[in-house]
Amino acid sequence: MQNITFDYGAGDTAVQLSAEVPVYHCANCDIQILNYRAEEIQHNTLCEHFGVLNPSSIVQLRKSYGMSRAEFARILGVGEASLNRWEKGINIQNYANDRYLRLLHDPDTMARLKKLVVEQSNSRKDQASKFGCLSLSSTLIERQRKFQLRRSI
Repeated sequence: MQNITFDYGAGDTAVQLSAEVPVYHCANCDIQILNYRAEEIQHNTLCEHFGVLNPSSIVQLRKSYGMSRAEFARILGVGEASLNRWEKGINIQNYANDRYLRLLHDPDTMARLKKLVVEQSNSRKDQASKFGCLSLSSTLIERQRKFQLRRSI
């Protein structure tokens, strides 16, 4: 393990951060090599700098409720792809979503949110049954498949 410093950002907003990471050395060419674990530690350091949950904390929160990524995203009301990017450290969630995730550490808050999602889902089903245009017949689907815009003369 070695303490390394790295820059984040550019110009006047750039900051220099440091982290203790595993560093490997190539005996043949004396190059230092950082692996995925070092990148993960650097990402966690960045999350700490911004004051947001790191990816493993988000995964741990989701798993504490025994939910798949799809289920958790549906309950949160965010896209599954966004949640996937947060959990994999591809993107860092904004402060609003981070605060939202932190509130979900409280089981009572999660229970209320699940109840709300069920109620809203039932309400949408009731509304959909009132509007026949929301259900597509096989005939309509076939007509839509064949539809083509034509150039006007």
